[in-house]
Amino acid sequence: MAELIESGRFIDLILLMVAIEFLVLLVVLRRRANGVRIGDFTFTLLSGACLLVALRFAITGADWRWILLWLTAAVVAHFCDLLRLFRR
Repeated sequence: MAELIESGRFIDLILLMVAIEFLVLLVVLRRRANGVRIGDFTFTLLSGACLLVALRFAITGADWRWILLWLTAAVVAHFCDLLRLFRR
């Protein structure tokens, strides 16, 4: 189990689940017209995915600039999500 976490493969599995969640939500939204749009969850999932990538780089000992890049991307996605919420 420690090897799974230390290698970053555990984070890869979580990212795969996030991608599957996104695809399932897309399919469900296309089949149902319940007022939920793709933009209602895209930035939320994107910011979480960016945080997971930053965590993966941190766990595997990557250069700090890569970690900073993904943390910055997470913040930008989060602010886009907040902006979308407050515009409603």
